[in-house]
Amino acid sequence: MTENFVPGILKEKKLRITNVRNEVLKIFERKNYALSYNDLHEELKNKFDMATIYRTLNTFVENNIIHQVPLDAKTSYYALNNNPDIKESPHKEHVHFVCKKCSHTFCLDEVLLQNIILKKNFKLDSLKIIAEGTCGSCNV
Repeated sequence: MTENFVPGILKEKKLRITNVRNEVLKIFERKNYALSYNDLHEELKNKFDMATIYRTLNTFVENNIIHQVPLDAKTSYYALNNNPDIKESPHKEHVHFVCKKCSHTFCLDEVLLQNIILKKNFKLDSLKIIAEGTCGSCNV
């Protein structure tokens, strides 16, 4: 990503450039792994109220800037989309990798998912594949 990514993506999506949007996007760009609301709240050091952060996350999901990572039912995690400019397909299915040492979750867009053949009368709504292991930072 470039240093113009944050204002550029907000302008491209026709979103107002606000302090909270700038700061949240910079955190996602810097961290490069999935973050929960609590992670963001901690990073932002209580600069913004809870509702503002939730609205920002929802706006980013609606505008294909970030996506929700399906890890567990208790906590929502979000990750930066690698192709936020794609309009037709808001988010392609991909593998999420959870590091067992640091607990960070990474998007593995490079892993190709083959077409899934379902039994007759089955309908696939979503696909959630979670890989577990040790990330590059922890594996040194």
